Amino acid sequence: MRRFHSSISNFHRLGNAYRDGCVQGGLCCLVVVFVVLVALAATTGYAEDESPEVSAGSSSAEGLFVQVQVPITDSSERAARQSIQLALEELVQGAEPDVNERPTLIIEFAAGAEAGAGSDFGKSYKLARFIADELGAIETVAFIPHSLSGHAVLPVMACDQVVMAADAYIGRAGRDEDSSKPIARAVEEAYREISQRRRTFPLEVALGMLDKQHEVLLVKTEGGPEIVFRQDLDDLLARTSEVPGSRREVIIDRGEFGWIPSAKARSWGLIPYLADDRLALVDELGLPREVVLGRRRVKDINPRMLTVKSYIDARLSDSRRRMIDNCLRDDVNYICFWMESEGGDINAALALANSIAKLDSDDIRTVAYIPSDARGAAALVALACDQVYMRPDAHLDGGDEELTEEGLADVTSFFRDQLVAEKQRRWSLPVGMFDPAMIVDAYRHRDSGRVEYFTKAELDSTRDARVWIKQQTVSPLGETVSLDGETAAEFGLAADVVDSFDEFKVRERLEGDVSLVEPGWTDELVTILASPQIASLLLLIGLVGMYAEVQMPGIGIGGFVAAIAFVFFFWANYMEQTANTLEILLFLVGVSCLVLEIFVIPGFGIFGLGGGLLVIVSLVLASQTFILPHTDAEIRQLRDSLLVVGSSGVLFIGAAMVMRRFLPKTPLFRHILLEPPGSEHPEELSQREAMVDYRHLEGEQGVAATQLTPAGKARVGDLLVDVVSDGELIEKGQAIRVSEVHGNRVVVRSVEE
Repeated sequence: MRRFHSSISNFHRLGNAYRDGCVQGGLCCLVVVFVVLVALAATTGYAEDESPEVSAGSSSAEGLFVQVQVPITDSSERAARQSIQLALEELVQGAEPDVNERPTLIIEFAAGAEAGAGSDFGKSYKLARFIADELGAIETVAFIPHSLSGHAVLPVMACDQVVMAADAYIGRAGRDEDSSKPIARAVEEAYREISQRRRTFPLEVALGMLDKQHEVLLVKTEGGPEIVFRQDLDDLLARTSEVPGSRREVIIDRGEFGWIPSAKARSWGLIPYLADDRLALVDELGLPREVVLGRRRVKDINPRMLTVKSYIDARLSDSRRRMIDNCLRDDVNYICFWMESEGGDINAALALANSIAKLDSDDIRTVAYIPSDARGAAALVALACDQVYMRPDAHLDGGDEELTEEGLADVTSFFRDQLVAEKQRRWSLPVGMFDPAMIVDAYRHRDSGRVEYFTKAELDSTRDARVWIKQQTVSPLGETVSLDGETAAEFGLAADVVDSFDEFKVRERLEGDVSLVEPGWTDELVTILASPQIASLLLLIGLVGMYAEVQMPGIGIGGFVAAIAFVFFFWANYMEQTANTLEILLFLVGVSCLVLEIFVIPGFGIFGLGGGLLVIVSLVLASQTFILPHTDAEIRQLRDSLLVVGSSGVLFIGAAMVMRRFLPKTPLFRHILLEPPGSEHPEELSQREAMVDYRHLEGEQGVAATQLTPAGKARVGDLLVDVVSDGELIEKGQAIRVSEVHGNRVVVRSVEE
């Protein structure tokens, strides 16, 4: 338009210079020039009206999120000031010198509905003064994702601007005061001070939220809309004129604490726009999405690296979780997960992913580096981190293993519930990696132009579903999402692509070598003891020790060795979180039943069968995390458990046969163990023993020729007789008395008893 007016002026000057010329020629020139200038002006105006295409994440501005917990108390106020001070230092130190925009600090007032009530006035005012006084060098944005009331509105008004969710409101500040008394002058002055310093909310709105005595109006004047107290309306109209035919709107009624819904605040010009979540907010502010994904420099960074380079099972998951706990104890504030895995057990991965997702990003930053592939369970772990970096040719997907309905439900719940809450991310694309029945479409925001990826369920759950315009389908029915590095970065699941770990360190501002966290001696010992080979050996030693104790009950060496072996077995599996109290109790009950059958109730009946079965079941369950398998991974784990227990059982049978045959002949054990029966034919031995009648020995005394455990030999008079004790252990050489005789079965008991 300036070009247009300048051209018209030049034309008039030319006309005055040549006013004595041909009038008709001058008029013709005037018409031609006017048409040309109008065309140029129209073309220029059209070009200015065109909106450039919005590219998400293209801004170079700096930004950080800080959460303030409400209601504001002494502890929450101190924590808020510390967090804001740290963020301020990071933003000021990290600001690019060639960027004109001020860095932005987003202060999120984290609370639920009707929150803020109960905030302490003094602490709220102190925090508001801190924000107003100390943060002048940066842009401050108060983000209210849920409704806010009470004195917590004070620090909100201290920010440069306020952004609210679509269903949130702000106000009712005076509800924290005694309703039976007028508002204290000091409290009113504090609201006046903060409101007039930042002018985020007009003074009338601030006092209307605090004091029920005020009535606040919105009046449309010739100079624009004005917010005014009812008692000041005449003074306003004396200075300016009201738009004829306009209607005065009461925005705060007398007799109640003022509160303002977000839609009204937007229409009245109190807030610039609405945003339902962090993603929408950073897009509206023109900040890179890395702000939401957790990109944050840490002062005095203390990084560590954990590797996930194999099949993810319960042992690896538990080991990495112990390493994370060790990092927390060592004040580590940055963990890089080097991911190279084709998948694993989904339950083990979920346990590890949950541990990572629950880490507070403000205290410890987690980043996944994927140089090759992270599939299936590994993708689940990678997406639980604050950020993901990938090589261009790396892959991120759900893997080839089909999940059960229960496993798929657990994965969906993890992405929809925990990851949305902890990492502020969309859940459609991650779930689409695992669920072929999930249809994921690309949508473009009608106003900002940013692109997001939704299933219909997630789109319907958003509060501004109508502003999203469907583009194309990225995951059709029957297919899962599979992304390489470039596509993952384009879709927002990866922060960026890097060609090497050195480039990754540059992008993450890591200096020097990153220390690799390796398993400690406890982890190494647990891993060794829980390995199938060593576990089988421990079971074999334990079973052999139990057998030796039965054969040599008075010595105790076998029982001691068996106890140590089983303790190591169950301890290793307990540390691997495959054995718990149930398995240990089943084992102890089973062993007790066997002891009862052998020493108290001679024979082989219900206690022997039941006890043996309980021991076998406990050993199998101690090697796995489930009872009945449901997935391919669980079937493989059950196979390994059965293999460990079965191989140990077979080896034990062989060892028992060897011990029974050869140990009684050795100098050390021949006086302790009974020799097995000779080579006499069983039928002949049975016929000979059936013809023997020992009824005449009843009541006679003798001496135990061998140890009776409970069977053995005793000398009664001149006879060496096969006897059995009445359930007790009788040492060799001890005096005995024949208590019962049933054919050739002679029952004895100790004379001392």
